Amino acid sequence: MSLTSQMLRGIAWSTVARVFSQALGLVVSVVLMRLLHKSDFGLVAMIAVITGFLALFGELGMGAALVQRKSVEERHLSSVFWLNLGTGVALSLLVSALAPVVVWVYGRQELFELTMVSSVPFALAPLNMVHNAMFTREMRFKELAGVEAAALTVSSAAAVVMAWAGLGVWALVLRGVFSSGVSILLMWTLSSWRPRMLIDKAALKEMWKFGGNLMGFAAINYWARQVDDLLVGRLFGAAPLGVYNRAYGTMLMPLQQVSSVVGRVMFPAMSKLQGNIVESKRICLQSLSSVALISAPLMLLLWVVAEPFIQLLYGDKWLDVVPLLKVLCFVGLFQSLGSLVGWIYMAQGRTKTMFRWGSFAALVIIVSIGVGVYLGSLQAIVNCYAVATVLLAYPQFAIPGKYIGMSVTEVVRAVAAVVVCAALAAVAAQLSARLVAAPNNALLLALQLAVGIVTYVALLLVFRVAAFQRVVVYAQPRLMALRPFGRRGG
Repeated sequence: MSLTSQMLRGIAWSTVARVFSQALGLVVSVVLMRLLHKSDFGLVAMIAVITGFLALFGELGMGAALVQRKSVEERHLSSVFWLNLGTGVALSLLVSALAPVVVWVYGRQELFELTMVSSVPFALAPLNMVHNAMFTREMRFKELAGVEAAALTVSSAAAVVMAWAGLGVWALVLRGVFSSGVSILLMWTLSSWRPRMLIDKAALKEMWKFGGNLMGFAAINYWARQVDDLLVGRLFGAAPLGVYNRAYGTMLMPLQQVSSVVGRVMFPAMSKLQGNIVESKRICLQSLSSVALISAPLMLLLWVVAEPFIQLLYGDKWLDVVPLLKVLCFVGLFQSLGSLVGWIYMAQGRTKTMFRWGSFAALVIIVSIGVGVYLGSLQAIVNCYAVATVLLAYPQFAIPGKYIGMSVTEVVRAVAAVVVCAALAAVAAQLSARLVAAPNNALLLALQLAVGIVTYVALLLVFRVAAFQRVVVYAQPRLMALRPFGRRGG
């Protein structure tokens, strides 16, 4: 099977699983937000600032290093497994030890037990990290998608049952423990590889050249993305943090599904193409246009329907999310594309440059958030964050692009037609609400979405947008094969 076919199959399987996961995740989020209080989400967000950062050190960048290497041996696999397992146990103990500190920082005693339980996934996560990397390296995305969907289903069902039973915030905390357990069980069942009692220092040193800088970038980038939660939780309180966290989470929920599907397939594919600059550039530009094909209408239509969307899904008590979400929709559009270029650094083994760029970008983002906090409102924070995102856009594409001969102009050309069609569709959706008086928010939301989607698809067909044409060419024969009577038997 050609690399292009492998990529398309990988994207197709990952998309099916992610659409399922996204739909289930949305339903579960709505249920949990109706069963739980704002402060429950705020408490989890407070813990996540610490646990999320320490989780970056669980893999030490070794999982991506296994995928990126041209060849791996048993000494690499087993050595990485035992190193990560030891690191995971150590991090679990560290999180437990930090529980009193978390209580002191936020002044909430209930965070002690919540933090202690949140340490469990640290010891569990390394158990299937190598298996995950091997499946990714081999582009076995069908199995990976199935495992993720199963883990989400079981953990989501458990969370809803716990919330309904009145366990409150514990439904959110224990959800991660269930997810890790199911993933480990399934990955070890699907894979025949088992670690040997082998630790090769030379192999680890080879891996560290790549993984160390990647881990450094992840750590810097994390604080740039989480410093807002830390400051809002400390200075504004749990309920405002819950509002802010839900606004950002709502924006990311569909966005992460899109960019991560393409990105995770793009990384092993481009790693196989090390040295082939022309093909790497082609794959990257096509990947960017493919992500824009979905993320542009998602973000722009979400901006139009933000108020009825939030009111219907989350309830009136979450309407404070709307003005924040509207600004974050534009941030999300930039982030969906910018997240993909990081794979260029990784596939080309340029993680040192990636770390340097990440350090500079993090400084800009942290300063912008600090300005927003100084201005004294959640709206000011998201506005300043949006400005920083726009200012960083050019170098974000220009720096990694030089490694595969890709200019910013070519990036703009690759996504321009899709973004213009999505913008026109958003305008049509906005006008429909003024021309047709909907009796309630449910019909208003349905009307605007219907007008926006139909307009978007029509524009893609009329202007024969290349990214959409590729999807049609790939999907048409497969859809024909699903017809009940097909072409057999006349």
